[in-house]
Amino acid sequence: MDPQYRHFDVHPKIVPAGKECTVTVRPLYPHAAFPVDYKWEVMAVSRERVIDRTSYQSVGTRPAVTLHEDGSLSFPFRFEGEQEHRFRIQGGKGEHTIVRGDFNVYSLDADLYSRRPYKGDLHLHTIYSDGKCSPAYMAARCRELGLDFLAITDHHTYQGSVEAIAAYKDAPVDVRLYGGEEVHPPGNWVHMVNFGGSQSVNALIGQDKDAYLKAVAEIEKTLPDMQGLARHQYASCVWCYRQIQAGGGLAVLCHPHWNYWFAYSVSEPELVRHFADWPCDALELIGGYSLKEVDCNVLQVARWRDACVKHGRDFPIVGASDAHSADETDHILGWYYTIVFSPTLELADLVASIKAGYSVAVEAIPGQTPRVHGTYRMTKYAYFALNELFGQHDEYCREEGRLMRAYAAGDPAAAAALAALQGRCAKWLEACRQ
Repeated sequence: MDPQYRHFDVHPKIVPAGKECTVTVRPLYPHAAFPVDYKWEVMAVSRERVIDRTSYQSVGTRPAVTLHEDGSLSFPFRFEGEQEHRFRIQGGKGEHTIVRGDFNVYSLDADLYSRRPYKGDLHLHTIYSDGKCSPAYMAARCRELGLDFLAITDHHTYQGSVEAIAAYKDAPVDVRLYGGEEVHPPGNWVHMVNFGGSQSVNALIGQDKDAYLKAVAEIEKTLPDMQGLARHQYASCVWCYRQIQAGGGLAVLCHPHWNYWFAYSVSEPELVRHFADWPCDALELIGGYSLKEVDCNVLQVARWRDACVKHGRDFPIVGASDAHSADETDHILGWYYTIVFSPTLELADLVASIKAGYSVAVEAIPGQTPRVHGTYRMTKYAYFALNELFGQHDEYCREEGRLMRAYAAGDPAAAAALAALQGRCAKWLEACRQ
């Protein structure tokens, strides 16, 4: 969170594009006050407008300023276009001039204005497969790190996500926990995530392997001839995606450029076929790699961009940590995640929003500036959200996450403490809007 927001409350931060709105800046402490004997002015700059930079004075417009009896300062501004707007508040008395602060507001077209930014992780492991933490603990740590939604996606099993949901079913928590699994059909090395599906695809295969093989064989018959394509493996992927989608989940192709046994996790012919047919719902563009493996993410981004250009469309993307631990020195939880711009945190809205392209993948490696990947429009807004909206949001999440850990450990007072915090993130996001 920008330190200046500890001293001022700015409202709104999000406004409808093409309308005039009044921005109010309220000092929170005496040292941040606007002295009444100063002459105060606001310089406003819309980042994407064509401006004359020949002199500092010509950079922005200067809306009329009102200083109110309660100490707040307000000014009207017409927010043209979908972009970020920056306001510098400065005041003077005689020759003495001070800058009180620089504040940002984002104007959105109607489709994005109707949505909220939510952070989530769609790919996590626990002790139900090769992870080191229990599902309840992993969920609490995710909330502590600022996530709004998640699914435990253990290898071969749905059970970890079921346990995570059950652990907090009676607790007043705001983080949304959904079902999930990493799907591993027999004879298929491609990794797929079932996020939110109402049924376990791994279990479906186990219940009737012969029926699965027969269905895959039928899909294989429909595939075009393609040199190098592992036809059975690709047909298996298509079958799995269809089962995930039938259960209302999001079908995700995982980490295609992960180095697995000296080769990429997904062969180039299979990746070409994926982009040509697009049987899945989203590509795990940014996955959970250690620092020595970040080239895998770079390659995935480059490959995705090439495919978007070739096919003339923006393939939906997500980011996910693929974390197997939450505390150890080797953990990468919180380094990689998705920001979804969705009407609500309901599963159907999240899935539909990702499929419609309202998501970005984020790298937030400790000690580095976060990197956002996605379409230009979504990336711009995501950076604003990271810089202006998620600071206070994440502080609320940290407190809730710590209490979730206490609740999972049996603390009898944790439930009441969680209830007292419920709804704060949602109220904060609403308070930021016009």
